[in-house]
Amino acid sequence: MKEQRMEEWGSRAKGGQRSRQGQRRRRQQKALHRKIFGFCLFTFLLGVLFGKAVFAKETGLLVQAGKMIPSSAQETAEETGLAADGKSGTVSDGASLSRETEKSSDWKLTLVNASHPMEEGYEPELAEIENNYYFDARAVKYLQEMLADGRKEGLDFWVCSAYRTIEKQRDLYEDKVRRLQAEGMSSRTALKEAGTVVAYPGTSEHNLGLAVDIVAKDYQMLDEKQEQTAEQQWLMENCWKYGFILRYPTDKTGETGIIYEPWHYRYVGREAAREIMEQGICLDGVIGVSAGAIHGSTSVSGQKGRSIRYYRKYCADKRFMSVWSLIHTGDLVGREFCYKDLPERLDPFDYEAFEKSPMEFYVVCSNLETGKAEYLRLTDPRRQMDLLR
Repeated sequence: MKEQRMEEWGSRAKGGQRSRQGQRRRRQQKALHRKIFGFCLFTFLLGVLFGKAVFAKETGLLVQAGKMIPSSAQETAEETGLAADGKSGTVSDGASLSRETEKSSDWKLTLVNASHPMEEGYEPELAEIENNYYFDARAVKYLQEMLADGRKEGLDFWVCSAYRTIEKQRDLYEDKVRRLQAEGMSSRTALKEAGTVVAYPGTSEHNLGLAVDIVAKDYQMLDEKQEQTAEQQWLMENCWKYGFILRYPTDKTGETGIIYEPWHYRYVGREAAREIMEQGICLDGVIGVSAGAIHGSTSVSGQKGRSIRYYRKYCADKRFMSVWSLIHTGDLVGREFCYKDLPERLDPFDYEAFEKSPMEFYVVCSNLETGKAEYLRLTDPRRQMDLLR
């Protein structure tokens, strides 16, 4: 009997020891899980902060337009609207610009088109390019370098238009309206048609001071044959190196609302110019990176303020973005809530307006094989929801 009890006690002791060992292992596993979770959360938050810093430094959303096109370069040779002394904006030699202004990248990508007129009263600081034509003083040196390098290769450029005052733009627009009416158009039709050829005052890049029309000196007609000149061939291939883009390409008329202009170049900065020219994207489009893809899509759908509205309303909701969501779904962002409940029911996204908008929308992602950014065109948010996610 005593031996039997000893065996029972021994068995219980061993069982208790195994139980304590099991508890210890479970505690160790939980501690390890907490450390892993903490590390992952820390890494994620660090990535978010770093991403925001990089995005704020490198982006802008990219947009802009403007316009002009008379019948020949001879007409544009008198279009700047600057007096002989250049006093029609603020004229500078460029040396007086502050470092802060020079470093700011927002001005390079300012949106100016029929939908986004210039800020009232805006006057760029100007510097002379050549032949009494003026350009934004912060970028004029890049334009001069481009012209000088092309001329070293035997090309003969002729600048036929650059900065124009609002008053000069108004004169050009009204003159175009009168000519169309003389051809038999009604006033309403002439006003609309004129806007596709000569931009309405305040909606032209020439008023902004960041656009320039360059032609071959031995062929100064503003028509599609301009692209066949050696000067335009060189500019189209090399303009991005100096921060310029061909603003109105032949395949982007639907997005820009402007005819093909193989003479109109716009300064956007070297990095933006390289991306735009390489990727074949349009300056009148919207580019979304990370959460910017969601916010950008609401700009295309015309739902101004939607993003900030639902952020304010649902930021404290655990289904929106929380540790609770991370634990229960494996994702800090609640996918079902953010990508289904919100756009479909709680704060409906206007899919129809998005699809009808002429504005191009691109989602940027990294190619894991090359490490380079790729721009994916979003045309159907419902079908391409994974791009937004």
